Amino acid sequence: MNLEALFFDRMARAKLGDTVAAVEAAICIHFLPDTMPQSKNDELYGELIERALKSVNSEILVCTGDELVEGKFLKKDLKAAHEFYFRADQYSGYMGAYALGRLHFRVKSELSERLFKKAGKNGHIPSVLLHHELACKRIPLFGYFVRMILALIDVIGIQLALRSSNVQDRFWRYQDITFGAYPVLDAKLREDRLKPYESVKRLVITATAGSSERSVGRL
Repeated sequence: MNLEALFFDRMARAKLGDTVAAVEAAICIHFLPDTMPQSKNDELYGELIERALKSVNSEILVCTGDELVEGKFLKKDLKAAHEFYFRADQYSGYMGAYALGRLHFRVKSELSERLFKKAGKNGHIPSVLLHHELACKRIPLFGYFVRMILALIDVIGIQLALRSSNVQDRFWRYQDITFGAYPVLDAKLREDRLKPYESVKRLVITATAGSSERSVGRL
């Protein structure tokens, strides 16, 4: 299926309430600017993002927010990303809070600390670790010793979480912390995170690469 055919397919699905399809159609519009006048593109793109925001799946909402933050496959829009993260926070005790905490990690550390604390209280291990990291930074004199104590607490918490019945939730997006796969966890998890838009991303990359090659060939 080429990008244009995918666009019409996803538009049909989006009209039936498929919020993932709505985002995929928006991605297609972002990479198919010549399909209609720019004003129509912008209008339809906005409508699709609004449809996507109606999702009640926290992980899908966070994934869409991430795409809006990155600004590669969707238009960069931090305001809209916040809306997706806030909505995710309504349906999950940790996903939206964790995503917002990560977004503000470097700029608003106090806000991030509160958000990670909230997500950590709901059992999310990466949030617990990041909350402890930020908390220690506020204690310059004894921070190192507090960090050592918290590290021991974290090790115990991780071991208990590994034995829990909801390992998938407890270690959601753990690779944000480890910066790579961890065999002990991978043996227990279906996956580190959901990747709902990977297929359309691959198609976009292939289609745009082909266009670039054809353009170079004409020069």
